[in-house]
Amino acid sequence: MNPAYAENVKIALVVKSLGNGFFDAANKGAEEAAKELGDVEVIYTGPTKATAEAQIEAINSLIAQKVNAIAVSANDADALVPVLKKAMERGITVISW
Repeated sequence: MNPAYAENVKIALVVKSLGNGFFDAANKGAEEAAKELGDVEVIYTGPTKATAEAQIEAINSLIAQKVNAIAVSANDADALVPVLKKAMERGITVISW
């Protein structure tokens, strides 16, 4: 891994709902990339039922865990704005996919 990057990077994938083949495949790819990079942990999470409320709970938990980045596939983008702003204010990189 490039020395300019911090060690033990935690990247969270917050999906619309767990058990979806599309997101499972994305997680597999993220895990493979993390293995190649080294010192990168992928946290794969999301609700069992596709609701914004459940995603907000997951994101708040990730903020508390002090992850380095959150990649989210939002169930309701507008509903997630406040919690994602909170994450960014704490220095967490946020991307939507």
